[in-house]
Amino acid sequence: MFGQWGRTLAVVCLFAAASAKADEPREPGFNELVVIDPGVEQNGLPTPIVTNGQVEIPPTLHVHPYYYCGDKEYQAQILNGGPTIIVANHPRSGEKLYIDAVLPQGAPVVAYSARTITYIYSDRRVVIDFSVIGKNRARVVYVNGRGAVRELNEQLVKNRAAVQEHQRKSRLVGEVKDLGRDLGNVAKGGIGVAGRVGSIVVE
Repeated sequence: MFGQWGRTLAVVCLFAAASAKADEPREPGFNELVVIDPGVEQNGLPTPIVTNGQVEIPPTLHVHPYYYCGDKEYQAQILNGGPTIIVANHPRSGEKLYIDAVLPQGAPVVAYSARTITYIYSDRRVVIDFSVIGKNRARVVYVNGRGAVRELNEQLVKNRAAVQEHQRKSRLVGEVKDLGRDLGNVAKGGIGVAGRVGSIVVE
């Protein structure tokens, strides 16, 4: 009994959290993420450097100049992925950190919070976590999926859009029915007028 109640409570809390986030606007993200590429080939991939038989792929730099300036989300540009150094100020100390990560290719949504920078792809997330024990440190966490709250929120947005579209179509159907009745009345009136005109002509 308690297990079912607990699951219901968890769903309600999850729904409430998603609803609370549903109205947060996604910012344009102009200059929020500065990408500095050390050199790419014509196909857009990083250029390997071979030195004494050793192959090195120079990492791309991702500079977050405005982190942390409040919770926000923005759509990032298309990223090549691969070895990446993420440059950001620690949200508590303000010290600039250089964090090594490997990012997938794609155009992620980037989310800022007071503890994390999260790259959100269609099927996974890369989280830069600043809440680890120890001053001026960060760790990189690779997580499958987009997150339960986020997926629920996105489903709520889709459902809301579907309801609005259904309401719009219902109004349109109602207006067409009203128009049909009006046209019917006009046609009946026209038939009456035509009948009277015919009578006059006969007379």
